[in-house]
Amino acid sequence: MFKNLRLIFIIFFFILLSVLRSGYSLDLTSYDWDKVIDYKRNEFEKSWNNFLDTNFFAYNLENSKFYSFSVIFKYGLKDENLNLIGIRFLVFYLIKEILSKKIKKEGIYFKDELIVNEDYIGFNYTLFDLKDVKDVYKIFSNTFENYDKIYNEIYNLDLEVYKNKVEKEIKNYYEFSINPVLFFFKQQVFIAHPYYYLPYGNYNNIKKITLNDIKEIDFSKLNKFFILIGSQADKVYQDLFKNQYLFKNYSNHYKDIFYYNNFNNFRGSYDYSNYRFIDIKKTRVLNFYIQSKNSYDIFLFSVPSFYQNYKEYLAMLIIDNLLCDNLVGVFYKDLREDKGIIYSLYSFYPTLFLTSYYLIIFVSDSSSSEFKVFYTAKNILENMDKQANIDYEINTAKVRIINKIYLAFDNPYTLANSFVYSLLYKNKSISPFYLVDNLYYLDNQYIKQVAKKYLNNFWVFRLEGDKN
Repeated sequence: MFKNLRLIFIIFFFILLSVLRSGYSLDLTSYDWDKVIDYKRNEFEKSWNNFLDTNFFAYNLENSKFYSFSVIFKYGLKDENLNLIGIRFLVFYLIKEILSKKIKKEGIYFKDELIVNEDYIGFNYTLFDLKDVKDVYKIFSNTFENYDKIYNEIYNLDLEVYKNKVEKEIKNYYEFSINPVLFFFKQQVFIAHPYYYLPYGNYNNIKKITLNDIKEIDFSKLNKFFILIGSQADKVYQDLFKNQYLFKNYSNHYKDIFYYNNFNNFRGSYDYSNYRFIDIKKTRVLNFYIQSKNSYDIFLFSVPSFYQNYKEYLAMLIIDNLLCDNLVGVFYKDLREDKGIIYSLYSFYPTLFLTSYYLIIFVSDSSSSEFKVFYTAKNILENMDKQANIDYEINTAKVRIINKIYLAFDNPYTLANSFVYSLLYKNKSISPFYLVDNLYYLDNQYIKQVAKKYLNNFWVFRLEGDKN
């Protein structure tokens, strides 16, 4: 019996090993993307064209066990009252509670989530039946049909109770994981800028927000769109828009929606694309002392966003993965595995409307040798093109990113998230399909040139924890 179990285990181990090896194969030509995603791309094109007409993106994901239904509002930190940063999170938290009560009353089984980003906010619902999707859409539409009704429903809530809940949730968010360090970084780099805060806003403002402040928000000007991912999503779309009269009204209502295409007109006289760059102009390294058992080395790079230079943006995605991928990235292997001078690593290359930056955060024990992390990382950055087997590393990074993008197609929730910014900007180039193709064909020599251009020019914030 034990021999049989042992044999089964050995067979299972080798099957698993072969699967893992195939997933990280370096033979990029072995990926027959035409066969893999042509059908899905055709579905995407149909969904995209429908979206342009109705602001409703419905994408078929066959064999999906559930539906991901999202409502995204183009309402970001830049749109909030500067004296009430955080009101956005509070108001949508209250609306989520109102909608949840209505959905529960209909006996619908669901899971909801508030989606909060620097540039948008909204709701996501996990649902398990086509009829439930249509019912939730109707509940949402009826709620927002009369904006006075929304204010009245908020008025009927115990505002003080909910403000306490929201204040606590925002505080917890600011204390979670690496967020305290990110906030400290934003305070040093941005000033008089919407991104000075993390997406949830400022919890110190929540208590002072009144009903009159909430009434100042004009919901009629908060443009929104819908994302539905799941099996037979197109059927829901057809059912919702089969009524020609409804369709015309809906189309006319959204035809003049402002999309983020003309950035210069939107920004006006102030160019938000520039950082504060306080004393960084004088020195490339700024030291701070903090009360923490950890120390942090934050490397800041000024890099292009996808709308400023799409090709360089793609190259930076590959470079980020090459350097910072967990377990196999160059930094992880060198600084953690080989030298043991860090125990955690984070990287951020956010897609943002008003600015763009690339951030790498090294977390080390505060007793580490002073500047050891800094000089090791600096040496890798300045000599990346001289790394042994650099083309091998680049190809590996390409495959890892493409695999991660393709894995999004297996889950309605992750796939919906991957579409948000392409729909927000009305730009296909950052949709999963176009990213896969363009990353795949990006020339290795070009990637090395981009690395040399941006990685040699950085600023460092050293947050030194208490010495042990």
